[in-house]
Amino acid sequence: MGRVLMVACVTVLIGLTGCRESEQDRIIDFDPGVYKGKKDTPLSQETLDKLRSRASIQETP
Repeated sequence: MGRVLMVACVTVLIGLTGCRESEQDRIIDFDPGVYKGKKDTPLSQETLDKLRSRASIQETP
């Protein structure tokens, strides 16, 4: 009886490892070439201007 209880406890513990908060709401249905994550937030005009300014001073090989 003790062995059955131990196996049951181990099985429950293994099952609970999938319940971690870091495991919640992750994508488990994958389609190649399809992004299913959250949409990116748009960049502000100020950020875009800064990026364009930095890119313009970089040399092209």
